Amino acid sequence: FPYTTLFRSCIKGKAKSRKSFFVAYIISLVLNQNPAAKILLIDTEQSKYFVVNVMKRIYRLMNWTSGKEQLRILSLREYDVKDRKGILIQAIEDFGSDFIVLDGGVDIISDFNDTAESKEVVGMLMKISTTHNCHILSILHEGKSNGELRGHYGAEMLNKSQTVFEVVRDGEISNVSPYATRS
Repeated sequence: FPYTTLFRSCIKGKAKSRKSFFVAYIISLVLNQNPAAKILLIDTEQSKYFVVNVMKRIYRLMNWTSGKEQLRILSLREYDVKDRKGILIQAIEDFGSDFIVLDGGVDIISDFNDTAESKEVVGMLMKISTTHNCHILSILHEGKSNGELRGHYGAEMLNKSQTVFEVVRDGEISNVSPYATRS
């Protein structure tokens, strides 16, 4: 996984395809590559129980027994859309992240089918990656029938991402492959 700054990427997959497992693996790769990297994982859709499970998985992959200062995890499920967006921006400002994972990006937007709002939020994320010199990895769901990212927001994210990974569940195994890449 090419961890570089000023870079945006996405993970796409159907519900329950184990995208969060892949996220834990990517975070461990980034931390192994750069132990001083500051990573912010923001989950907008899962309950705290499942967010803690992702945290524990990262700890196991890193052989950590307790929390480390370079990893911050936020669970924003209980907040409304505007509050989530504000908390996300404030957390990035406060923590100064090198690598940000946004799991549930559609939950910081009121209507993922609104073209203007979708462009505004994707533009905001692009600005954050530039002004804070960080990588942003977004996790997005596919539509149930067509396998495409959902709505105008998903289409914008696909267009603006450097790399898009696809996670496909096949029984007890999930396969990860490049879906769309540049460079």
